[in-house]
Amino acid sequence: MDVTKSRTADTTRIRADVVVIAVADPPGTPTGPLAAVDAALGGLVSSVIKDGEVTGKAGQVRVLHTRGDIPAALEVHCSGLDAAKQKCDKRATNRRQRK
Repeated sequence: MDVTKSRTADTTRIRADVVVIAVADPPGTPTGPLAAVDAALGGLVSSVIKDGEVTGKAGQVRVLHTRGDIPAALEVHCSGLDAAKQKCDKRATNRRQRK
């Protein structure tokens, strides 16, 4: 698997099979890159946060299929942050990729 790190402001334009977005614990209202993805997916991110499917806890990954709403990516992985380190849990995302 090839991994490229990007800090672009517009996450909806990243060309990749998978875009990984870090989600804080607790997630709250999407902001920044997460808000851009939420808008592109018609509020899907807000919906899964509200329903408790995305908690932002370290190790949690929630896969959202873009259904073509984000032409540059097939999937968005909402990955919980390690609150102590404020880093995205890459191990959880890698486990998900291998399945």
